[in-house]
Amino acid sequence: MQQTYQPATSQLVYASPIARLGGALIDGIIVGIVGGAIGAALGAIGGNVQTMAGAVGLIIYLLYYTLTRGNTVGKRVLKTCVIAEPDTAEISYGRAFVRALGGLLDDFLMIVTLFLVLLSRKRRRFADLIAGTVVVERTSVMR
Repeated sequence: MQQTYQPATSQLVYASPIARLGGALIDGIIVGIVGGAIGAALGAIGGNVQTMAGAVGLIIYLLYYTLTRGNTVGKRVLKTCVIAEPDTAEISYGRAFVRALGGLLDDFLMIVTLFLVLLSRKRRRFADLIAGTVVVERTSVMR
């Protein structure tokens, strides 16, 4: 059952670009370490398999942590979380999957993504726009 977050304050506080970048860096380090180990194990097979394994691993990591804990390790460390908009509910499996796939596109369009996060009022990236989600400071919502 989907749980709705109640705003802890009169207004949601959107995660800052620095918090979003920091969370992404922490998550990237974790995925890089695990992906590097898997890539080393698959090294004899070839580069394309390594690349696909890395992409699949990233999606699994993002889906697992977002769906089971409400946020990734990086978001948890920086006290942010992903919620559905406009109803402030926990995100569904479908939204998490669309957001993870959109995240891959964000990675390819880094400069555009950077400007989206810096210039939009709600600091949303492309994946947030297509999944109907927003990243907020965890202290601005209560479970």
